[in-house]
Amino acid sequence: MKEVSCYTGTNTSIPKQDLWKVMIVNKKDTDGAWHAITSEVRFINQGNLNMALKFSGRRLPEWGNGQQEVVGDALVDQEHTVWNVEEHRYLTMESNSDDERQLEVVSSDLIPMTEMQLSFWRKFAELQLKMLFNSQETVHGHTYATDPLEWLSLRRGVAYWISPDSNAQVHLVGNAAVWAASSAALLVYSALATLYLLRRKRACFDVPDAEWSKMCTVCRTVLGGFACHYLPYFVIDHTFFLHHYLPAYVFAVMLAACTVDHLNFVASHLGWRPLRLLLALAVLIWVAACGYTFVVFSSMSYGTTPLTPQQIKDMTWRDSWDFIVHKQ
Repeated sequence: MKEVSCYTGTNTSIPKQDLWKVMIVNKKDTDGAWHAITSEVRFINQGNLNMALKFSGRRLPEWGNGQQEVVGDALVDQEHTVWNVEEHRYLTMESNSDDERQLEVVSSDLIPMTEMQLSFWRKFAELQLKMLFNSQETVHGHTYATDPLEWLSLRRGVAYWISPDSNAQVHLVGNAAVWAASSAALLVYSALATLYLLRRKRACFDVPDAEWSKMCTVCRTVLGGFACHYLPYFVIDHTFFLHHYLPAYVFAVMLAACTVDHLNFVASHLGWRPLRLLLALAVLIWVAACGYTFVVFSSMSYGTTPLTPQQIKDMTWRDSWDFIVHKQ
């Protein structure tokens, strides 16, 4: 790899290699034209070495203001030499001075002039790739690192901040009541949907078609959304923390509501009143438990309460929860 440098003005003894060729990688997708956002391009220097502009993945030191490093690489055909632009402006190139050209850049029209229309799946794929692969740094042996399987049981949270003067702290630890219900819902709803599917293959229709259609929609959207945001972590070699689970956790919470709704339908469909009352009582107890858990751990969420060591010990519901005590 070679260093890429910039210089201003024309009074310089540096050999000029400032001619670049723009190569559009996805010509077939963009009709051969260079479009903002959608076009993927390579910048190839037309000097003696014919190197491509590449993102190295490293940050410059303090003298470079911590910006991302850009280098030249003789290996042109690789992923890190592909770029796209968020906007580009039309210039007439008739300006006589740098000030005039700068003014023209600021005042010129954006190209394209209309809003870019990206499909849902293209947006989805881009966001997923950014979230999963944006951070390539791996910190081995971190105190609060967890595995994807441990997220379901809320084995460990993440400490974000602690007061230097007291035990007041901000610690990411989920609402245990909601967490347990959402994890259980993943198992219960999946098991029920699988059971109904197998029995329908044998012409045993346990639920009406309307309810079955609703369950299929839930499986496609909610369970599918959970799988898309959870399963990829099993094949990525990174250091993970509990906050990586939060996008999938949203779908798990929604599935808990869907599970309660389906159980209520089953109780109503069977017409057994004691079962409906029992389900209603269980839901009320669960809601009360959610509220109680929120009140107990609110001091960990907001970090405004100086906690005593005994209070922190009382909140350590699991031995694997690593709350911090540094003031007696």
